[in-house]
Amino acid sequence: MPETQKREKRFGARELIETFLLLVTVIGVFFGIKTWQESTIDKTIDRKLNDEFYLRKIAAKSRPALVFNANESIVSDSGAAQYVKDIQINFTTNETTWGGVTSPIPRSVHIEFNSHLASPPILTPMSDSMTVNAERGKGLSWDFELEWIVAPWSTNNTKRFYRLEFFP
Repeated sequence: MPETQKREKRFGARELIETFLLLVTVIGVFFGIKTWQESTIDKTIDRKLNDEFYLRKIAAKSRPALVFNANESIVSDSGAAQYVKDIQINFTTNETTWGGVTSPIPRSVHIEFNSHLASPPILTPMSDSMTVNAERGKGLSWDFELEWIVAPWSTNNTKRFYRLEFFP
């Protein structure tokens, strides 16, 4: 075989090796950038999910809730307070004789909202045995009738808590 043909064959093999190394380098750089990008995204997501501000935003959008007591004070907010304009609890005007309890007990709750709620909010007593019936009130409000199942365990209304949750 003449000398020029040998050089051409060698040059072709060298070119093939250089092309292969270039391709491996490009693929390595691509996967390196992809791995860096994924780790940056994962770190950002972890940071956001551990930030209370973002957790409150997620709770407020998905299923906002709050806890209030019989003094109409909000004691815990999971995104629902921004939708609530006013809370009013109506007590019995006459004394009850259940179990010797002589102080007024809650009979209904009126909640005024800032925006329209298509489905009824869920009001749950946290320590008393009662059923709650929801009814749409005037404007943007909802009224909840409290029907006692068992006599109140305490005359101290500050120990009565209610959980309100809804779908905005």
